[in-house]
Formats: sequence, C-alpha cells, structure tokens
Amino acid sequence: MDVAWSPHDAWLASCSVDNTVVIWNAVKFPEILATLRGHSGLVKGLTWDPVGKYIASQADDRSLKVWRTLDWQLETSITKPFDECGGTTHVLRLSWSPDGHYLVSAHAMNNSGPTAQIIEREGWKTNMDFVGHRKAVTVVKFNPKIFKKKQKNGSSAKPSCPYCCCAVGSKDRSLSVWLTCLKRPLVVIHELFDKSIMDISWTLNGLGILVCSMDGSVAFLDFSQDELGDPLSEEEKSRIHQSTYGKSLAIMTEAQLSTAVIENPEMLKYQRRQQQQQLDQKSAAARETGSAASVAGVVNGESLEDIRKNLLKKQVETRTADGRRRITPLCIAQLDTGDFSTAFFNSIPLSGSLAGTMLSSHSSPQLLPLDSSTPNSFGASKPSAEPVAAAGTRPAGDSVNKDSMNATSTPAALSPSVLTTPSKIEPMKAFDSRFTERSKATSGAPALTSVTPTAVER
Repeated sequence: MDVAWSPHDAWLASCSVDNTVVIWNAVKFPEILATLRGHSGLVKGLTWDPVGKYIASQADDRSLKVWRTLDWQLETSITKPFDECGGTTHVLRLSWSPDGHYLVSAHAMNNSGPTAQIIEREGWKTNMDFVGHRKAVTVVKFNPKIFKKKQKNGSSAKPSCPYCCCAVGSKDRSLSVWLTCLKRPLVVIHELFDKSIMDISWTLNGLGILVCSMDGSVAFLDFSQDELGDPLSEEEKSRIHQSTYGKSLAIMTEAQLSTAVIENPEMLKYQRRQQQQQLDQKSAAARETGSAASVAGVVNGESLEDIRKNLLKKQVETRTADGRRRITPLCIAQLDTGDFSTAFFNSIPLSGSLAGTMLSSHSSPQLLPLDSSTPNSFGASKPSAEPVAAAGTRPAGDSVNKDSMNATSTPAALSPSVLTTPSKIEPMKAFDSRFTERSKATSGAPALTSVTPTAVER
C-alpha cells in the first residue's frame, strides 16, 4: 500500500494488506531487517522521521503507531484522534516534518469534522490539527525544506523563527497548503480534480508540488520564494536537528561521524565497519613492513643499520669556497647481496645510475611485490607505473642497442618506486674504476651492459 525510503537510504519500508510493515536492507536486497507486527487492519501509510530514529505507520484499525529503529519495537500507539472515524479511505499517507517536531496523520476527526491530526514529538501530544476539509483527509506531505521569512529590501534583518510547509489532500478533491507559522492555510485550491486526491510529492528545491488523483490525472503547482520564504541551508537544518535529536545523522559527513552521538543503529554499524577497515589496513601495513625488514635485515652477515653507520663514518665532508658543505659520494656497489628490497635502498642513498646497475644485476623475485600486487590505500590493486627509465636525459649522441635496453628496462619496470628521479640527484663525483664508464653513459638512466667511449662524449 505504501513504501518509504529512510533518510540515509540504507532501508526501505513497505506496508501491506497483510497488516505488517517490512523493513528491507537496501544494501543487500532482498534481506529483511525486521517485520513490524501490531496493526489489526490494512496498513496504508508510512513515514520516517528526518534522521531515521523512528518510523510511523497508519492503518485501517484506527491507530497510528510509532516504531523505534534502535530495536524495531513499538514506541507509542495513538488512537484517540481516530475513534470517531467512520468508513475508510483508499490510502492513509501521513508525514513527518523536516525539523522532526511534528508528525501529521491522515483521516482524523475533531467534533465530527475531518482533520489532519498534528502529533508533537515531545510527549506525542495531540492538541493541534489542520481543519477545513469537508471530507476525510487522504494524504499529508511536508515540504523537504525548512523556511524562514523572506527579508524585504530595506528592512532590518531580524531573526525569524524557522517554520515548515505542509500540503494536505482530501477526498473532497481539494488541496490546502499550510505554513506552521500561520493559523490559516497559505492557499486552498477547490475541486482540483474530479475524484479524490491519492498522493502528493514535493520537488527537491521545495518550490514545486505534484498531486495525483483517482481520476487518472496529475497536477503540478509552482510556488515562489516570496510565497513560501527563504529555505534554510543544510548547516542551519543540521543545527535544528541537533537541538532535537543531539546530532543529525541524515546529513552528517564521515569526518563528523567519529564525534557524533549515534542514535541510529545503521549509522553505528557503518562507523564500526569503517574503524575495522582502518585497523585491518594498519595491521596489513605493519605485516608488510615487518616482512620487508626480515628479508633485507642482513647483508653479508652485517645488519643494514651497521652498514649505514659505517658508511657515515667513512664519508668525506669538505667545504667549497662559498662555504657550502659538500659530501663526497661513496661507492657501495661492491656489497654482494642476494636480496634487494626497498628497505635496503631506503637505508643507503643511491644515485639513479647506481640503482639501475644493482637492479640489472640482481633482479630477484623479492622485487615482484613492489609491483601491481601491492595494495594501495584503498585496498585495491593499483596498476604498475611506467618504467622510470629517463630516456630524455641521455645526450643526443648516445647509441643504445636493443638488447642492452631490454636487459635494463625490465628491472626498472619491476620496481619503479626504487629508482630516484634524475632531476633530484647530483651526479656522483667518485666511483670505483669498474663503474666509471658505465655511470657516465647512463647519468640517471638504468645501467647499460656495454658503452664505447666515443658514444658518450658530451
């Protein structure tokens, strides 16, 4: 008979002629979260409160029931305004105000006159109603916006009390639009259709309204801000929700969820899932760091930390004529190791040419995890980057054979994160004699297997 989405879109509620309300998990259809039983008649209307803390239903058993989403149990059952109701209507579409203060029912009676009953959230009191329709009210629909009075040009900007807008449809074929700050309706349109009004829907901007009837037609009404007022911003709307509920979960961002007072069970589950994912990512990163350290922790029987300390002791520091410090680079390529990992290169500074030399001569399986199988921060595999072989940095006269390029480009592609970009490195000043010609040839590119002196003259 009716369906309604929850404010956070995680649930969908449906009511039926079997006297029940079913709450569906919209994330995992067709999973059912709860079946609300308690009505003894056809359930013909549903509405959620603005933050998903309650859901209300109205049925032919002359009752309106409010259910808690925390445990899906009955919060209250209201019957007094409907005791005098005779007969029934095809639908009973009730509505909750966007500020959360009021719940308005369909098909109530007051002194034998048809009304739309106003129920206050504070204490579920029933002291007010919308009157004036000649026949039973079938549908009530609140505007999604909260309004404040429009300031006229030249008038002082006095703070106005926010209010809501509500449309009421009836079997008498007429439509009335009310503002909660006025005692009388804003507008009443008589005989809008040939038969009873069946449903009402506001546009998202709050300025248009669609009304459908049993006669098979749909009417569209257009309002202006001069007629309704200025809509509040989402921040102002959130502050109103906070004063009513504590914290607004309907329009809350992920950053705000960590400090929110969680009243909604679905939001609480969502926050727990986010925290669990963060813990899983941290533990996975810790395991990867530990495994990398264990693989590359020892080189030739000496720990990498000891190697680093010894190299720092041996480095030669001089000063130039203008007073700047200059550290003479050291050749550490003679270290024979079977395992190369990012931990090793992070411990010892390397130039691009020397890193390429080492990678070309030690392309071991330990380099593979540095490629596309490494998870990114979102937990998905990230495609491998292009090889960081800076071909554009070679002199124009360089000649490279295809075999040597193939031999050196593969290790670079295996571990693009290891190579240092040439633009950030100062070329090394001192080398072991075995690497002098090779470093001159590459100058930031992966090492070549053979280079003739005439091909590298600058």
